[in-house]
Amino acid sequence: MEFQGNIVILGFNEWAIDESPQSRKEGVTIFYLTPTPTKEPGKQGYFPVKKSYDLSLSKDLRSQTFPLQCEATFKLTSNTKGNAVVDLVSFKPTKTLDIFKQ
Repeated sequence: MEFQGNIVILGFNEWAIDESPQSRKEGVTIFYLTPTPTKEPGKQGYFPVKKSYDLSLSKDLRSQTFPLQCEATFKLTSNTKGNAVVDLVSFKPTKTLDIFKQ
């Protein structure tokens, strides 16, 4: 099941691991804030997330300034233990947030 939401990407880190001459893993770790419900009706907080993804997700991040507000698509699945897992599938930058603006 896929669903839409807004996130704030704080930054990212591309990485690669050479486990052997024939085996190389690479990806991107994205640090972002995702909305989360609070105990107060009608209000929401933000939950920090650090998660690794396929390297192709980083192509849109290389030329961006952070923090970056994005419209995101998530996929809801379950793991082998039956727990819900939310994965970021794609995102579209909407605007750079000026956190130093007064």
